[in-house]
Amino acid sequence: KGAAAASGEPALKKAKKPGVPEWEWKNGDKWNAFAPEDSEMLEGRYKKFGPKAKFTTTDFTFNQGYDTVYEVNFEKMIQRNKSTNKNREMRRKDPAAEGKSAQWDWWNDDGEWSQFADVDAELLEKAFSAGITPFMTKKLSFNEGYDSLYIFDFDVMTQANSDSGTSRKLQRTAAGGSKLFGHTKGEDDGYAEVLGGLGEGAAAKAGSGVGAKFDLGLPPAFT
Repeated sequence: KGAAAASGEPALKKAKKPGVPEWEWKNGDKWNAFAPEDSEMLEGRYKKFGPKAKFTTTDFTFNQGYDTVYEVNFEKMIQRNKSTNKNREMRRKDPAAEGKSAQWDWWNDDGEWSQFADVDAELLEKAFSAGITPFMTKKLSFNEGYDSLYIFDFDVMTQANSDSGTSRKLQRTAAGGSKLFGHTKGEDDGYAEVLGGLGEGAAAKAGSGVGAKFDLGLPPAFT
């Protein structure tokens, strides 16, 4: 470093480790890489606490001398400055996951996660990536011949059949992420039970109760 300074050359940056996931933050339409130290910190928390973890920290390198508290939410991939309440999107780029897509699962009656068919997972991922929630659709492979309206809320990860009133938890595992293998009753289930209350009474009035409450004017590509 001293020799570089003496010769007028810029100091060498810390080299990236090949094959190690990198973390980026979004500024407008552009994604920017976190400093290697910050990326390493985020990856360590991600591996230790999992893809649904949320924590606060003052340890970002760009925060030195300011001590601002930042909240990091891995499930929503958001970094929030708790002083200004400004949010920034984040993402984790895992070289091992290139070419792979996120996996979507639903909580079945046997108390286990079951994977959605590829065509359904692709539809859910498209709606999720577009930020559409609640997302309503009848175009699901398992719904052929039934024509039931399904309501997906990605904020609380819940799926509800508006005809039967049945509600189920959802799980999205990002490509290269860690999949959870259990579900604890209580987390966001209240909302699922409220949706379940729409049930047969609301569904019997096709397009009235359910339609009036959740009619978001979604484009045809998402319904």
